[in-house]
Amino acid sequence: MAFDDQSAEPDIQLVVSLGHTGDQALYLRVTPDAAPELKQDLEDAHVYAGEILEFTAGQELVIYAGSIAAGLGSLAAALSAFFHRNQHKSISFSHDGEPVEIKGYSEQASQRLINRVLEEAAQKQFEQDTECRRILRSPEDDSTAS
Repeated sequence: MAFDDQSAEPDIQLVVSLGHTGDQALYLRVTPDAAPELKQDLEDAHVYAGEILEFTAGQELVIYAGSIAAGLGSLAAALSAFFHRNQHKSISFSHDGEPVEIKGYSEQASQRLINRVLEEAAQKQFEQDTECRRILRSPEDDSTAS
């Protein structure tokens, strides 16, 4: 779902992306003004795994790692708290596609969206990790497995 007014910028941007192979984290890119709030929610849910530095020309969003090592429930709770507190703001929320504006979503609708996005991202992270392990496995591993 795209924004109604294409010229209007959302109040907050939040983008979920895959972490590095094997780190059991998803990366959360967020508007700098909202970053301290999100960081606190991640810490409160015990899923804050650190700030990520990305060396690009002009970083526009702050990047935090959210741990998925113990499952997605705590990370979902952190995002739900963040969305609930900012429910009257326009939030552009995305992962692997077109952003969705969640302003005016009910708590249940926001929760469904959060769960779906996190499940899709965690599945892609798992697939990425599995493929990387397969590629990095030495040919000797295959000969000893017989």
